[in-house]
Order: sequence, then C-alpha cells, then structure tokens
Amino acid sequence: MAERVADQLCEFQDPELWFPGGDCLVHFYEEGQSRRGPSLRLLLAEIESSNCRPLLEISCSRPVPESPSSTASSSSSDSGYGRSPLGARKHKLYIPAPAHLSREEAFQYHLTTRNFFAWMFEKPLVGPRLGEALVSLQERMDAFRPDKKENRDDILAYLDLQGYTDFRECPDHALAVLQFSERFEHRDLEFEAVSRTSKALITRAHLEMDIRLDHVGKSLGNFLEDDLSEAYLGLPDEARGHLERFRSFLHSFY
Repeated sequence: MAERVADQLCEFQDPELWFPGGDCLVHFYEEGQSRRGPSLRLLLAEIESSNCRPLLEISCSRPVPESPSSTASSSSSDSGYGRSPLGARKHKLYIPAPAHLSREEAFQYHLTTRNFFAWMFEKPLVGPRLGEALVSLQERMDAFRPDKKENRDDILAYLDLQGYTDFRECPDHALAVLQFSERFEHRDLEFEAVSRTSKALITRAHLEMDIRLDHVGKSLGNFLEDDLSEAYLGLPDEARGHLERFRSFLHSFY
C-alpha cells in the first residue's frame, strides 16, 4: 500500500527540492521496492548539519557513483547550491511510510516527509490545509530531531521566514497558526493570530453583551408587574392571582 502511494509521489521531481548540485537522492520507498526514481535531490551536508541523526539512522544511505549523463546535466544547471564535481559520489536516502498505514495515511506521511525537507531548505509547505501541515511538521521534527526545544525555536523562526505569521488579509494563515498554537500550546502565537481590529471588535462585543445582560436583569426584576397590576387591568383577585403566578413562572424561567 505504502509503495503504491510512494509511486504516485515519485512520478515527478519536486522542483523546489531538486537541486542540480545536490549529492543526496531521496526516495519515498524502501530500497528495491520500486523502479521509480528519486523525488528529491538535496545536499547531504545540509541534512547532516540539521541535527536529524534519527532520520539518517532509519534511512538507508549509501554512496553511489555519479553517472556521466547526470554529471553533465548537473554541470549545465545553476541551483544556487553549487554543482557536483565531476565523478562525485551521491548518497541515497530511502524513507518509506510505515507498512501498517492506509493509502491515505501513507500519502500524508510522504507529504510530511517532503515538508520536513522544505523546512530544512527554507521552502514553502505543501498540502490541502496549512494548519494540519504545520502540526504534522512539528511532530515529524520531534521524531527526526532529538532536541524538542530546538525544534520549537526552529519552526517558529520558519513560520516568520515563510510569512505564515503575517495575517494581513490572510485569514487562512491566522486559522492555521491558531490550530498549530492550540495543538502545541504556543500561547504567544495564539495571541498574535488575532489582529488588532479583531481584538477591538471582540472587546466591543463583550461590553455590548454586558450592557444587554444588565438591562435584561433589571427588566426581569419587575417583569409584567405594571402590565398585570389591578389599576391597569381591573381584574378580580382570582384572575389577577392566576396572572401573578404566570408572571412568577416567567420570571423564574428567564
């Protein structure tokens, strides 16, 4: 199941995470389980410097010689990350989804793996919902990197870098950051996700509600007292007693 989902992701090479000068090929399946090529081409030194030893330990990484055709292709491209020298050896990382996952869960697993490297190389996240992508990224960072405090600081810096904490005319950003901050109890982010205008409107609504409740409380104090009085209706005592009991019932109910 996981291999079929990986095949779907491997039908294309992610252009944002495919550096012609990269020396590490990332596959979303177990070694020997698919004939598809790699989905990502990254720099191994950058991965190793990102303090993600657990990732490297669970992945199969082995150097392979650079083919002449790929070397020529790399030398003619400009990635901004440098170029592979002639005859350079490449490394392969195989990162399969756990075998017990369903098709949809395996797809989400690979998507989060892709987003983990997007964080590493300062690229935007992908996925149907930004909030869920952020939550999954934090969980994957905690799985692949041992220092949770460092993960927290790094993902907060990443949010700023990618503009996800800029909520101006971006309600999707605000909702995503609220979902993320509530999941991991980032109270500072929760506060920032509400704009000044929204805070002012919430405060105003709160005051208006207090005024209304105070007015209703005062009205209930003499609810129907004048309307059902003897002077106003001129009813006999028995009828007025029934109305008084009805008024008392309404008063206690509300």
